Amino acid sequence: MEFEVVNGISTGRVIRQTQADGGKISIDYAHVVDGVSGTLVTEPDGSKRRIVFDAATPYPASETSAYGTARAQTVTYQRNSYGQLTASVDPLGRRIEYVYNADGQTTQVTSLPGTPKARVVRMTYTADGDLATITDPLNRVTRLTYANRCVASVTDPLNRVATFQCNAAGQLVKSTDPLQRSQQLHYEGYDLVGVTDPLRRTIRFRHDSFGRLIATEDSSGNVTRREYDAMGRATSPRF
Repeated sequence: MEFEVVNGISTGRVIRQTQADGGKISIDYAHVVDGVSGTLVTEPDGSKRRIVFDAATPYPASETSAYGTARAQTVTYQRNSYGQLTASVDPLGRRIEYVYNADGQTTQVTSLPGTPKARVVRMTYTADGDLATITDPLNRVTRLTYANRCVASVTDPLNRVATFQCNAAGQLVKSTDPLQRSQQLHYEGYDLVGVTDPLRRTIRFRHDSFGRLIATEDSSGNVTRREYDAMGRATSPRF
């Protein structure tokens, strides 16, 4: 991995990265076209992607894939003074607009606004800031309830209910679908160590001291092991 150096001092920004298979990704942070600065990313296969950042925020204003070719496609973004995405336009000119409440939560998403095909999805939230309802373009409502900030139930527009239970640590320990089929999840500390399906078949997971998955055992006792190299990258599974 190589870093950008300016006046003999590293900026901490990566300009070249070598992948495990030897492929190289290069990044040019000062790519200027028609007076507009952008960042040009060149992938190992030679394909390029150019990102232009918004002048007032640290977020992208546009992103062009297959840059420099006849297949180039650009997605543009618009943001408010808080940096929140207010609109995006895909390469075919299709626009999506976003509306937020005072807490910065998305309350409305409109696809193809201002056209006969406009579609609106609306969201509401609880006093704690959790998602409470989703209303689709046909005014069908999905409702969510919570217990100690964990999702307790999801009711779809047909009034079918799925329920969920969490432990004191906020981890999901049981989910039950509208047909009353339940799945249970088992933990040791923060590690998921088992999942029991509605037929009471259990898959078990083992982790190393770093919390990495090192083995999976199915309900028949078949074990698949996973090993890691010195860089912490997973290598091929071992059966």
